[in-house]
Amino acid sequence: MSLRFNHVRTKRVFIGVSLMAGLSLAFACTNARPLKPSLASLKQGSGSGTGKTPGEDEFNPDGSDEAIKQPQVGKLDEKFQSSLFLKIMKQTKAPAECKTVAKSQTGVRLLTRAEYKSRVETAFEIKPDAAALDATLPVETAVMGYGHLRDFNLLSPEKMESFITANELVAKKFIADQGDKILKCGQADTKACVTAWLQKVIPALWTIDAQPEILDAQVALFVKLGGDAAALQALSERLMLSPYFLFHRSLAEDGKLSSWEVADSLSDILWNAPVSGDLAKAAKANQLGTSDQISSQVKLMIKDPKFQAGVRRFVSSWLGAQELESKTFQSADAKKITQQVKADLTREASDYLYYLIQTNADDMNGIFDSRFTIGSQAVAEAYGFSAEAIPANVRGGLPESLKKIELPEEMPGILGLPSQVMSRSGQEGTNVPRRGKELLAKFMCNLLSTPENINDLVNNTKFDKNLPYIEALEQVTSSGSCASCHKVIDGIGGALETISPYGTIRAMDDHNRPAGATGQFLAQDGSPVAFEGVKGLAKLLKDKEEVKVCMAVQAFRMVFARLEREEDTCTIVNAYQSASKDSFKFHQLLSAMLSEQSFLQRKKIGEK
Repeated sequence: MSLRFNHVRTKRVFIGVSLMAGLSLAFACTNARPLKPSLASLKQGSGSGTGKTPGEDEFNPDGSDEAIKQPQVGKLDEKFQSSLFLKIMKQTKAPAECKTVAKSQTGVRLLTRAEYKSRVETAFEIKPDAAALDATLPVETAVMGYGHLRDFNLLSPEKMESFITANELVAKKFIADQGDKILKCGQADTKACVTAWLQKVIPALWTIDAQPEILDAQVALFVKLGGDAAALQALSERLMLSPYFLFHRSLAEDGKLSSWEVADSLSDILWNAPVSGDLAKAAKANQLGTSDQISSQVKLMIKDPKFQAGVRRFVSSWLGAQELESKTFQSADAKKITQQVKADLTREASDYLYYLIQTNADDMNGIFDSRFTIGSQAVAEAYGFSAEAIPANVRGGLPESLKKIELPEEMPGILGLPSQVMSRSGQEGTNVPRRGKELLAKFMCNLLSTPENINDLVNNTKFDKNLPYIEALEQVTSSGSCASCHKVIDGIGGALETISPYGTIRAMDDHNRPAGATGQFLAQDGSPVAFEGVKGLAKLLKDKEEVKVCMAVQAFRMVFARLEREEDTCTIVNAYQSASKDSFKFHQLLSAMLSEQSFLQRKKIGEK
């Protein structure tokens, strides 16, 4: 595995990156500033029939524009991911088979929009025009909410155009705000000043050490371009065009992640932020090379308030609540759910989990049984819930405006959070099938495909509004091709009927009939297990091993920034077993996943 970037500037330079088996990427640069590639010369390919995993790029290693191709990204295969989860469950019964140290595949992924902005802000110490960058930077393709997944966030000619334009905006802002300060730093000459600046900016921007040969090449370019403010702008743009900046890398050239690669991964996973502070010092000192060192570092990072951002991205990807702001309730009972309340609710689940972690209560009982949530005073007032201040010693960096809000007895834990109930509901209806389907997917990793013509099916189905909603739904879904799925999901979603689409307790259902809360869960042998309401479902799920293993799968996706594959079975099983030695707390699971040898050890080229 090699990663080679040319630092010697010639009349025309290609910055090449060799990624995974046979993967290379070439960007063309002119002397003055990056040259926008010709879209005609950057051909796209289908990637079909190559035997490659969707998302793996295939490039000609000669660095020519004609060689740059982009495969089509395959759709999420729900059936495959669900069957793989069953294999993982089976492997948990034979953990001894996973004692051999597993190695993961190397990989890279493109920066997201948010990561691009945070990196340039940190490295260049500026506040660029966020609106201008949002209008310029590429839009990601998110699958299952995981916008940072490597396989679904690919580079394309159009994205390169966007990055080049964004780089110019950032560089101009940098020169306007910092140019004079950098060039007139008080040292002997501008060359010395730029050298000192590069020693700070390269680790922050590229997450590598500023080695002498790298510094010499960049300084030589600065001098060649004129040694003035325009040259510094061109140099800044070139730094941002480098694959070192554009990609998160887990290349492990020696079969093991470097300390800088570990630091980049930890900072991305736990803080959703660039490498900085003590973490950067640990990387520079090569103190992140063992599982024990990583475990110690993870414990420190979880205690840092920046961990809020990592939890927020994880929960957003796992449970989702982003669509709440787009809901436009018409019911008179929902008028208190204002735009501000909906905006506050988008972070409710992540603040809830973060608080549980900070108070060491993130075990299954805490996650599913807690009679409180975390939110603003506006949220508490909108729902008529009582709220109290969070003591400073357990706040963990949460904003002082957030309160500990008491939940009704019928709505305990993560299943009863208003934001979670709302996000799985329709605009004015509870949408029982959707609630059941998403709960199965999020907590038991059982992914069911939604028919492509679902809207037509719903619009053309006549429900008997004289019946309670659950009975009317059963009447039209109990036979035919719909029956097999609805038998599974409606029994779960139906138990939430006493909670309205906007997360309040209600007595009447969508058909204005008494709302019931009796649910039915199908065990693995197909036998029905009855339960009552959210409380009964929470009690059922918190004791199921499948739920814990599914959380391990979700943690894997967070750590490795991709969907699990069959080769990852033992990585997931080992982390699950390690976290289960005590009381199975989420932060312990996350630490176990990051301390797994397969996180540190990566396969070399040709290794199977």
